Amino acid sequence: SGQFDLAMSMYRQLLSKQQKGTAEYAEILDLAAGALYKRADNMKKSGNITGAADLFKSIVNEYPESKVADRGWFDAGVCYEEMKSLDAAAQTFELLPVKFPKSTLREKAFVRAAENYKSLNNLAKAAEVYQTAANTITKADYAIPSLSNASECYQKLNQFDMAGKMFEYIYERYSNDPKTPQALYNAGLIFEKGKLYENAINVYNALSVKFP
Repeated sequence: SGQFDLAMSMYRQLLSKQQKGTAEYAEILDLAAGALYKRADNMKKSGNITGAADLFKSIVNEYPESKVADRGWFDAGVCYEEMKSLDAAAQTFELLPVKFPKSTLREKAFVRAAENYKSLNNLAKAAEVYQTAANTITKADYAIPSLSNASECYQKLNQFDMAGKMFEYIYERYSNDPKTPQALYNAGLIFEKGKLYENAINVYNALSVKFP
C-alpha cells in the first residue's frame, strides 16, 4: 500500500525478536531490504532521483547480507547516470565488485564504470577499470574483450607500449583461444605504430612459432 515507513518499522521489530543466523531472520531481513528497495524505486519513479540514489545505496549499510543489496547499489549508479553525474556513477559501479565479490552484476558494473569514465574522457581510468575487470573475471569470453577495450583506451592516449601489452596478456593467459592469433597480430601492429620495433618483432616471431 506504499506505507514503507510503517512496513520498515514492523520489519525492524520482527528482526529484533529473531535470532541472527537463523532462516527466519534471513527471510525477514530480505523482506525488509526488499521494502527499502521498493521505496527507493517509487522515489525514483516520482522524479526524486537524488533521493532514490541515496536510498538505494543505504540498503548495503542497513542490510548488507540481503539479496537486493547489490541490486540497490547498481541502481544507485543508474540514478547517477540519469542525473548526468557520470563521475559518481563511474565510482559507484567501480565499487560494486569490491563490495559484492559474489554478485552476478559484477560484469555489467565494470563495463558501466569504464563507459562512464570514457564519457568523461578519463581514458586512463577507463583502461584501468577494463584491466581490473579482466583480472577479476578471468573467463576468456569476458576478459579478452576487456583487455581489447583497455588497449583501445591506451592507443587513444598514445601509450602504445601499454596498448600492445594488453594483447600480449591475452596471448599469455589464453594461448589456446581462437582469438589469440589476432590478438598477437594486433599487438605487433600497435608496437609498429609506436615505433617499438623490437617488441613488434618479438610478437610476430611468437605468432609464427605458436600459430604456424
